Amino acid sequence: PNAGRRIVVYRGSTNAKLMIVGEAPGANEDQLGKPFVGRSGQLLDQILSAASINPEDTYVTNVVKRRPPDNRDPTPDEIKFWRPLLLDQIRALKPAIILLVGRIAMSTLALDTDTEKRITYLRGRWLKPREDVATYDEDAFEPGAVTPPDSCSPALMAIFHPAYLLR
Repeated sequence: PNAGRRIVVYRGSTNAKLMIVGEAPGANEDQLGKPFVGRSGQLLDQILSAASINPEDTYVTNVVKRRPPDNRDPTPDEIKFWRPLLLDQIRALKPAIILLVGRIAMSTLALDTDTEKRITYLRGRWLKPREDVATYDEDAFEPGAVTPPDSCSPALMAIFHPAYLLR
């Protein structure tokens, strides 16, 4: 029933220090093969531009790489299946900051994000990554590069998903 046909991996720069992680591809993303290219992606790009961040200088991906049937939320099994690839992306990119777009991205990568602490409360705050998210070798960063806080783990921050703002 109306499940995604493509695996949607990322868009943007593989040299980015800002990684943006959403939940799963939508219909436009499935059609074009890139994450955040529909109305939500356009709003996300506007938000980034308003913060003087060039969207082309970011790395944009999703927790789940294939559109769930009928555009429903990803199931725990789908998240578990795609999580190793997401963790590999984080390790390869070594971002200083990961922007968690929506509750599913937040609960997948950040600690202390159980249902008692909803995104409404946690958005805009720095969150601690789960133990397996990434710890980088300090020597992996070039001199003068922006290093993440807390000795080479990415800093995480959650925001509302643009689709929520478009309702």
